[in-house]
Amino acid sequence: MGIYIKLNFRRGFMGYRSKVIKRISMGYWCVRFFSEVFFNPETTEVWLNSPIVSLGGKIKEKFDVNKRNLFNVFEDIKIKIQKEYPLEDVLSSVILVNGVWKFDDLELDGFFSINNALEWREVYHDLEADAYGKGEVRDLVDALQLYLTYEDLENLISRFNQYVARESRRMEVDITSIYFTVGVPPTDEVDNILAAHLKSRRDLVKLFYNTLKAHPSDPIISRKIRPLRDRFFINTLIGEEIVQKKFGEALELAKIKEIQGSSLTYIARKVGSFKKMYEKFAEEVFRPAVEPLETDEDIQRRMLKGLEKIKSLE
Repeated sequence: MGIYIKLNFRRGFMGYRSKVIKRISMGYWCVRFFSEVFFNPETTEVWLNSPIVSLGGKIKEKFDVNKRNLFNVFEDIKIKIQKEYPLEDVLSSVILVNGVWKFDDLELDGFFSINNALEWREVYHDLEADAYGKGEVRDLVDALQLYLTYEDLENLISRFNQYVARESRRMEVDITSIYFTVGVPPTDEVDNILAAHLKSRRDLVKLFYNTLKAHPSDPIISRKIRPLRDRFFINTLIGEEIVQKKFGEALELAKIKEIQGSSLTYIARKVGSFKKMYEKFAEEVFRPAVEPLETDEDIQRRMLKGLEKIKSLE
């Protein structure tokens, strides 16, 4: 599908409207970055509930927009969010910037989406950018792979991640993750990822662990990890030197580049590489770590055996 950005707001207390305004500001900087290279904005729409009529969405307002008045349109929307819209509308809003993605001889209709509605945000994250498919080109990330060399794509992703991270620090907003994917943003699968910008290696290991839980290759492994607390298991692994070594070997096998900075950016040469990395990491780290453990049934039997001892004492 496209680019998905998840945000985290730092301050302990921040009003609902203030969070939405910061999300809109981050959306502006994303649109501005890509409007300098591939994206021509044309209209901006404020939707309620969903940006799709068949899913209960309805347009509240519509604005004409272009590169020259982009800032002013976003400022107008922020004023309306702060002073005019009812809070119910603010919290159910999805702001769409519609336009055209241009790649040499290819033009694709597309959009940026600022997802204030919780139900939409849970699936598509805080910010989304994508293009509608045409012919053999399925979406935005597909177009980026087809029309950019690997070196140009790596440069674009690195510059975008750095740009967004810089603006987020200025606004006291943390970037939790940025995914470039062909398909929906990942929560428990890695098949469609082209690139990921994460806070640490732990975040990628967590995604791998979620994938293991959701799609276990071995039912015995599934029954052994079921009783585990996720944080305990991941923290135990990530602190071990051998796990870091195996992580690096899996990166190398899958030909995924790790770019280090205040956060980490992972860029694959093709979609499918993260799955290859996951499979090696799961086989060489998850499996040997889990195999000595008891299954949920084993633990249940031990619990019941303990209870039988209590009965015998009465």
